[in-house]
Amino acid sequence: MKTLIYKCVNCGRYTLKKDRCMYCGGELKSAHPPNISLQSKILSLIIKERRKVRES
Repeated sequence: MKTLIYKCVNCGRYTLKKDRCMYCGGELKSAHPPNISLQSKILSLIIKERRKVRES
């Protein structure tokens, strides 16, 4: 999947640029969540973490 939108790690704003945030110059990361496969070896860990988040 091609990433079209990025989120700044520092200020949390979204941008289409790929190198640096146009507002604060911070580092950018993909704004899309990672794909999860049901055959994933770490699926049980993912499920446990999601349950913790829902309970709190």
